[in-house]
Formats: sequence, structure tokens, C-alpha cells
Amino acid sequence: AAPAVGSPAHGSNVSQSRASPTVELMVVGRTRTLLAPRVVRPYGRTITVGRRRCPVSAGTPLAGLLASGLPTRVTDAGGCDPTLLFVRQVRSEQNHGFAGWEYKVGNVSSSFGAGDPAQRLRSGTRLLWFWCLRATACQHTLALKPSAAAPAAGAPFTVTVLGYDDNGRARPVRGATVRLGGEAVTSGAGGLATLTAPGQPGRYAITAVKSGLVPSFALEVQVR
Repeated sequence: AAPAVGSPAHGSNVSQSRASPTVELMVVGRTRTLLAPRVVRPYGRTITVGRRRCPVSAGTPLAGLLASGLPTRVTDAGGCDPTLLFVRQVRSEQNHGFAGWEYKVGNVSSSFGAGDPAQRLRSGTRLLWFWCLRATACQHTLALKPSAAAPAAGAPFTVTVLGYDDNGRARPVRGATVRLGGEAVTSGAGGLATLTAPGQPGRYAITAVKSGLVPSFALEVQVR
């Protein structure tokens, strides 16, 4: 069967835009990021599933993944029932045993199927698709929490690295690499990392990675 990259559902571009939120999407595979964070519109579309052409509702996590343009395969165990559409492969990375593709809305793994129209994403949501090492307990996903105040140019400031489980419970992560421009530091006790703000005011991106965990979306910090 052909990859389910999908084609837009019938309707004008204007009506599609009105029906679809804008979300920030990242796709992380087994060993690398397949799609760096970017803003997409999860339009409604139709996809090839087995021998069928199945609709995917706008604003769903599955529509968000398809908006990436990455070749994607979906199971059809329930026909075109949107609640049972299940992602089994992205690019060459196919589900195997307890490992496979999962998604989070914000920091929480949803109990809804990826194509279930009952779960509609809101504009501004972060949608993460990632390769889960064990479906019953995925590895933690990283996020960054800023210090209370915007740092002054050239001044030290701290961020906290957190790891979120499937239920959105967070714990501090020690030993993560935190990057701001050319600076890289390692988080210590309590997940704290001390960085030096760039010398010019503006908005800058901070990221965190750690082996065995899913990398963070970028945290934007305003330097004053």
C-alpha cells in the first residue's frame, strides 16, 4: 500500500484555513529528529489506508502528522473508523513489538485515537509525535521551564530541565545538555542549568537533549 501522505479534503483554501488551527509540530524518530519544530495547519484530508480512501478530520493529531509531509502508513483494522486509525510507520521507522509511534498534546499522551474528531487541537498547541521505546511506559519527553524574570543582556540566568511521563507528570532531569546559541551547559541537581544571556537584547531559543529521552521543543527567552 502507498504511504498515507494524504491529499487535502474537498473545499476551498479559505474554508480549510478557518477549519484548521495552527499548531507547532515536532517529529522525533528512534535516533534523530525527523522534523524540527515548525508551525503547521492540520487540514482535513483523505488518505490511502489499505485499499480504502479514508477521511481524516481537520485539527486532529493525525492530520497534524500528515501536514508534516513525512511518508506515513496507517492501519485499517477498523476500516475507515477515525477512532481506530493507527499510525504504524513514519518514513522507514515501523512499529515493532512494544515500540512504535505515539503522540503527545502538550506534555500529555492522549487516550484518544490520533484521528478521532472528538479530540480537536487548539491553535498554539504543541504536538509531538515520537518513537516510543515501550508503549506501556514511554521514555520521558523533555521540556524547559524559564526562570521568573527575563534576563538582562550578558547576565547569567537559570532554566529548569523537566522530563514528562505519559500522564504529564514532571520530574527534574539532571545531565541534560542545554544549548543557547554556541553555549552548551549540563543541567545539575534539580534540573537546573545556568546560562549566560547573549550580549544583545532580543528573543533567543534554548533547547535541551539527553540520551534516551525525547528532546525538547525550543524555549524562547526574551533578553532585555
